[in-house]
Amino acid sequence: KQWYQRRVRGDKKWGPFRSICRLCYRLIKVSQQSYRKNQEYIAKMWFSFMQSQIGYDILAEDTITALLNNNKKLLEKHINAKEIDTFVQLVRKNKEGRYLSYLSDLCVCKGVAIASTQELICKSVLSTQNADILIDTRMEGEEIFLFMYGSNDKKSLKTLSKSAVEGNEGDQHTLAYYQCQLDLFSQMCQERQYLAINSLKGQLSVDLLLR
Repeated sequence: KQWYQRRVRGDKKWGPFRSICRLCYRLIKVSQQSYRKNQEYIAKMWFSFMQSQIGYDILAEDTITALLNNNKKLLEKHINAKEIDTFVQLVRKNKEGRYLSYLSDLCVCKGVAIASTQELICKSVLSTQNADILIDTRMEGEEIFLFMYGSNDKKSLKTLSKSAVEGNEGDQHTLAYYQCQLDLFSQMCQERQYLAINSLKGQLSVDLLLR
């Protein structure tokens, strides 16, 4: 892992090697799509190996979530608190919405909520120790403010949206991240998952959401 981060991610000459790895993962992702036999074979032979490459920016996590999202049996078998924590750490490190989207994908299988995974994600993402990965939504007077990553640094949602439309890349990134966070919350609550609902209803009231 240290070798990869030092020699591959940080050195442009290793770009072709990274591209080859990404193409391999794309091939694996396509080969398992809607084909249970391949899904089970890949999980049996390569799941641990793919897990070890999460966070290397070679599409390992993208392939894993695609594999598990279409197979309830594999999802329930391979996803535990350790795997959820790995994704949470990637969110903390990179502050990229795609990692929140991976967690969203793990909440469901073929559109049906997986209660056990929802519960694991809810307990991890909404714990106080992980407040620094979330954007808090609050009403102050008649205006909505977003509080950045567990801090008191706040931005008006109206102002942020206007800035993003005008081309501010930082604000565009923040809004995209916030959208992925809301998508994750919705998947965590799907099919009356009250652990998530009871945790979020105090933060995201109906009145606030309608604004």
